[in-house]
Amino acid sequence: MFRIDSDKTISYFEDSTFPRPMQTTAPGALNFSTEKAFAALADAQKWTREFLEEIWNGFAGVVPFDNLKLVKKFRNRPYGIKQIWNAIQRLIPAGAEVAPQSPVPQTNSKPPRKRKGSAAKGKVRKAKKAPVKTIAQRAPRAPRSDSNLATLISMIGRKDGASIEEVMEATGWTSQHTVRGRISILGSKGTKIESFKDAKRGRVYRAA
Repeated sequence: MFRIDSDKTISYFEDSTFPRPMQTTAPGALNFSTEKAFAALADAQKWTREFLEEIWNGFAGVVPFDNLKLVKKFRNRPYGIKQIWNAIQRLIPAGAEVAPQSPVPQTNSKPPRKRKGSAAKGKVRKAKKAPVKTIAQRAPRAPRSDSNLATLISMIGRKDGASIEEVMEATGWTSQHTVRGRISILGSKGTKIESFKDAKRGRVYRAA
């Protein structure tokens, strides 16, 4: 099950009761489990193409999306929805229960042509397809020691944690949403993170 919150951050959590599209779980947060439900959510919430670009740019460039680039403009809304859905499949841990997808109709309904003289055999050989290794089955890569993500992990691992402003200053990130998005991704990959309000530092995050 995927969840998108009010900060446009998408995370994944395991849930055996699929599907429950557009179910509210927290103020401003919505769940979806299929691409169709995600598209319906985008339509219901009247997400613009610019809104989808903000969602994409909130996670692009950070593990496990480190090979994705920021976008200036999606060609259209359906394309943006498709690209985001394909990308967030990387959040699904290997072996996790996945919501069933509707079967894709075959575009070619014509029966295979039989060669002359093969009527007696009555068999059509099918080419074997090589197994495809899904993104979820690939081993996650550890962040580089000099990367911003490694800096974030080190900072929230301290006893007193790190505030959003402190992380922005150390990493050079210019958006609070970027910091929250990276922390949310760490949480969806198994890192337990607690947050609390500090009178002087503001919202502070710390690895539990």
